[in-house]
Amino acid sequence: MSVETTAELQAAVDELESGTTILLADGTYDLTNTLNIRDVENVAIRSASGNRDAVVIRGRGMANAGYGNVPHVLAVYDAQNVLIADITMTGAYFHLIQVHGEFDADGVVLRNLHLVDSGEQFIKVSTAGPPGPYADDGVVECSLIEYADRARSWYTNGVDVLAGSGWIIRDNTFRNIRAPQGELAGPAVLVWRNSVDTIVERNLFVECDRAIALGLSAPDANSRGGNTVYDHQRGIVRNNMICLLYT
Repeated sequence: MSVETTAELQAAVDELESGTTILLADGTYDLTNTLNIRDVENVAIRSASGNRDAVVIRGRGMANAGYGNVPHVLAVYDAQNVLIADITMTGAYFHLIQVHGEFDADGVVLRNLHLVDSGEQFIKVSTAGPPGPYADDGVVECSLIEYADRARSWYTNGVDVLAGSGWIIRDNTFRNIRAPQGELAGPAVLVWRNSVDTIVERNLFVECDRAIALGLSAPDANSRGGNTVYDHQRGIVRNNMICLLYT
């Protein structure tokens, strides 16, 4: 299915059926509603050209509290095996992409994206805590995740996974994931609340306040399986690079 306008894109997502790919023509899509993906499997949203810089999906602005029906750019609910690829997303007041683990969103793949200026987390993987479900087996790869300058507050992460299993975060660049002057932003990659079996590899972190945290604080009521001991288990962090530029 091919789309060329914002209205066509929003209608295609609203009517999305399993096994469907939505191909976006080059251009800018200014949303009037968040793109909500529900009750489907094996679907994809991607640019027709494969050029992520040629397709831009915009929210109302990361500092615009009048976001209306566009709190996020895209959200995945009760859907499995969703691919989002080859697109730029920018200007969400909350999250550019939210993956709702509490609705059992599994197998979400985010590939070759350019994510710019999110009010809170760029990619948020949420949970409602035990007994689940949770968002498992996701992939974030080959993407550029950045602020043009700085976040609007300290409360931000590039990727924030709560209580997920089997997430892979690889071959990405995180740039300027940093708070306003005098504050400390969250880690560019944060995987916690008893998440398990995470792999974080071959990423580049440029001018980020903090880079990677597998686990961050004591478990709480949202920890996977009701675990009261660990905030993360069985993680692998390898072959990443952290770069701070001094002028």
